[in-house]
Amino acid sequence: MPPLRTLTDGSPFLRSSWFGAVRGVYHQMLIWVTDECLSLLRYNGHCFIDGTFKTSPSPFKQCVIIMTFDRGTHKYIPCVYALLTGKNEYLYRKLFSEIISLLEYRWMPSIITVDFERSLISSNHRVLLSFKTGALSKADKNLL
Repeated sequence: MPPLRTLTDGSPFLRSSWFGAVRGVYHQMLIWVTDECLSLLRYNGHCFIDGTFKTSPSPFKQCVIIMTFDRGTHKYIPCVYALLTGKNEYLYRKLFSEIISLLEYRWMPSIITVDFERSLISSNHRVLLSFKTGALSKADKNLL
């Protein structure tokens, strides 16, 4: 069982533990987010999404962090922490689909700032735009 499944007060923290094959290669993804952070993400404000590669624990290749602006404190808060064993568009689409599902399909950030990683930008745009227009492809629906 992955660490930090729940917080000390018993509320959930680990929200997704996914295992699967992508093009014949086994991958894993873990997502941690609190109830309070899910609420912040529903405000549909400015989100920052970035990944770090050098400080990810084995077997993971990337740690993705999603931050959003908290109107109450006027600060940016890191809300979602995700570990991924790869850096491809499918895994990023799976990550964003999982987050949208956790948010009960109520996530439409007004602005998204990401680093220049083509597969991260492409997957973010594809999943969120498809969700906004209600035109999820069969592949995107399968991710949900």
